[in-house]
Amino acid sequence: MNRIAAIVSFALVAFVGACKCPCSGPGPQSPHGRVSALQPQGNNSNGEGRLGGEIGTAVTTSDFAIGAGWGTTATVTSVASGSNDQRGSVLITASGASFAQATATVTFTFHDGAWASAPFCRVHLIANSNAVTESATPQTQTTTTTALSFTHNVLPVDTKTYRFGWLCVQ
Repeated sequence: MNRIAAIVSFALVAFVGACKCPCSGPGPQSPHGRVSALQPQGNNSNGEGRLGGEIGTAVTTSDFAIGAGWGTTATVTSVASGSNDQRGSVLITASGASFAQATATVTFTFHDGAWASAPFCRVHLIANSNAVTESATPQTQTTTTTALSFTHNVLPVDTKTYRFGWLCVQ
């Protein structure tokens, strides 16, 4: 067993041993349905393989609020099929007037309610229709037990679209 595998194995045993949740199935699960322990890597999620991202209810555009910096008539255009509190992507269309980078914010309120503690989340810009090359990382990002918020790092451009992806784990 290589050193990394030994460390992960030790951490998994320590974590599972500390779990106070009711356990069922192939691994411990918390009462709200999120997997509360690491799963070994494998070919699939069914045989104690990779951690599945399909856990949770589908999110909708109403789970997102955008700041004034996206423009006076900006919209959350769509949420990708299969998106949930754990992972997904959202498309925002900048529109109108009064664009401001400092208030080009996005707040995603977790559809399934509060996590037990603030999850670790990562947001990135997947694509945009803007001609400017942009950093994939938002300028700021904050996560609480109930929401993920971030600020876009470049001034939005009228009629351009911006697709952001997220991944949250606990």
